[in-house]
Amino acid sequence: MIEELDVVALTESLPEHNLAVGEEGTIVLVYGDHEAYEVEFMEGDTWYTKALVTLKPDKVRLTWKASPVPHTVTAD
Repeated sequence: MIEELDVVALTESLPEHNLAVGEEGTIVLVYGDHEAYEVEFMEGDTWYTKALVTLKPDKVRLTWKASPVPHTVTAD
């Protein structure tokens, strides 16, 4: 299942956002029970956001799974 911080690729072009099929972006938010994803696409190798788009699950495919990160840390 796709989760926040996973990397996905587009399954179709989005010309209105200047994004081509296969372009990769990072999941920054999962809506509800995976009804949609907020995906950030970066401009080349820069830190600039090219597009931030809300997409249905059929518009993306998983290409890289982020390692789980604990949200709490216990002290010894």
